[in-house]
Amino acid sequence: FVSKANKMKIEDLSDSELEELFGKAKSVTTYSNEFIESAKIFEKSNRNSLSALSTDPDEFMCYVNCIMQETSVWCAAATVQQTLSTIDFYHSDISITLPSQQSIMNTLGSGPALQPIIDYINNRQSVNEYIKYHYAYESDLLYCLSYASDHSSPTILHMNANSANVNNNIWPYYTNGHYTNLDGKTYDGRWVVSDPYYYEHYIPNAEHEGFHFRTYEHIATVNGNKYGSDNKTIAY
Repeated sequence: FVSKANKMKIEDLSDSELEELFGKAKSVTTYSNEFIESAKIFEKSNRNSLSALSTDPDEFMCYVNCIMQETSVWCAAATVQQTLSTIDFYHSDISITLPSQQSIMNTLGSGPALQPIIDYINNRQSVNEYIKYHYAYESDLLYCLSYASDHSSPTILHMNANSANVNNNIWPYYTNGHYTNLDGKTYDGRWVVSDPYYYEHYIPNAEHEGFHFRTYEHIATVNGNKYGSDNKTIAY
């Protein structure tokens, strides 16, 4: 994998630097501070035991800047914003002017496919050239998440969730087409989804504002609903 020289190492920051960092995040938008702070505190206090699980506790995580979609159908625009704002936040050597969701939708149109979203993001940053990736196994997807962590550039998930998926707690709501970001896989095996629809504005019983936890099987199921179980596809 590539060097992590440019990766922000939160565990190495002082208390005052942490306060400044999270204060900045809060001023930008609704950041997943609750999850980030608890995860990083756990990491700092359990560094020795974690080293037995992975050579790098950050290997499969790219914490995403959560932004609520402004309408019930603008998930693509909000996912683009989450992706660009996360890249901008972690890379101090660049500056990305975040387009409005209305502007993004004007360009992408209604119900865009994955490739136009990839092209839009690639035209507005040079940190990571996003591509489509077809995966079959969890190890394949973990490779993408490790790459995303190295580049501090979040993975994009395109999915459907049917009523059976909701009833079986595979996904928290029904959707016939949705974009969101994958932060990655935590130390205890939870998969973190930074979801622009998962806010009390749309989901009255949302446990967290902007993110929820799933498993690999959940992710593979809803992604497979969209592309077919033998053609599961993400962008990273």
